[in-house]
Amino acid sequence: MQEVKDLIKIASDYFKQGDLDSALVNFKLAQKLAPDDTNIYYNLAVTYAQKDEKDLALRNYKKVIALDEENYKVHASIGDLYTEKKKYKEALTHLNKALLLNPNYLVIHYFIGNYRLKTGDYDLAIISYKKARSLGSKSAKIYYGMGMAYKYKGEYGLCENCLLKALSINPNDSKTRKALQKIQNTKHVMKKFDAENKII
Repeated sequence: MQEVKDLIKIASDYFKQGDLDSALVNFKLAQKLAPDDTNIYYNLAVTYAQKDEKDLALRNYKKVIALDEENYKVHASIGDLYTEKKKYKEALTHLNKALLLNPNYLVIHYFIGNYRLKTGDYDLAIISYKKARSLGSKSAKIYYGMGMAYKYKGEYGLCENCLLKALSINPNDSKTRKALQKIQNTKHVMKKFDAENKII
């Protein structure tokens, strides 16, 4: 139906411009005209996630799954949202489902890395981030996540290297810049302590 396509196009344009409320209005109008269109529910979910309205994003992602159970991208996104909500059992269910459906989907390895980072399994987090990288990802977020895993393992040199790599990809990321400054300060304090307490 042409009207639905037009509404989706208008909504997508609003989304790209950052006008998420107008995007939602038009996606919802399209959804009323095509209530079984998984693409519309997917776009609603992405828009709600962008607005940090996780419950509404999850509700729309689940409507996609109800209509298309094998959609690995949506299972991955649901798993990631559950990780953010600290609902780790639900997160793992959807992350594993996405992995089974498409083990070469690089985003799922990034999301599993985030899950492992949050649940404290830093070695497996690093393995997952490296897998995403090996599949072709050049995202600064992967290096940030890996850096945090190394930080929590106490491997500050490797953490610093990862954060520097993340900043070389995305120099304007203030979160990474702050994390790097903290690591460099920690390394400096540790070096000073070692120098002052050197056994003669």
